[in-house]
Amino acid sequence: MKINEKLIRYRKNNALTRGELAEKLSISSNSISEWETGQSIPNTEMLDKIAVVFKTSVDKLLDENDNPFEEKNNNNKKSSSIKISIILVSILLGIFSVLLNQTFNNARKYEEPISVFEMFRDYSIEEIFNRINKN
Repeated sequence: MKINEKLIRYRKNNALTRGELAEKLSISSNSISEWETGQSIPNTEMLDKIAVVFKTSVDKLLDENDNPFEEKNNNNKKSSSIKISIILVSILLGIFSVLLNQTFNNARKYEEPISVFEMFRDYSIEEIFNRINKN
C-alpha cells in the first residue's frame, strides 16, 4: 500500500478531516491534499509527526508491502467468527438443557417400573393362570 493511500486510511480511521490533521501537524490542508493525491510526499520531519499522530512508525508508513488495515480486518473477521461460534454454542447448550430438564420432569410423572413378579405376588399360581387364560 502506497503512502498516500495509508495517509487517507489512517486519517479516516481516526475520524479526522484534512483540516483537522493539518492543524495537528501545524501545516496547511493543501499539503495534506497533495500527499493524499500522490502529488508530493511528506518530508522526514513531517513523517515523524504523522507517525506520532497515528500511533505508528515511520517504517510502517513508508513500507509499501505493509498493509496494517488488512491485518485489522482479518483480526476483526476472526474475532467476529469466534463471537458468533460462542453465541451459537451457548444457544445450543441452552436448548439442550431445556430439553434435558423436560425429559427428566416427564420421567418423574410415571411410577417406578416394577417387575412381573411384584405385579403378581399377591396372587396364587392358579389365579395367575386363570387371568392369563381369560385373555
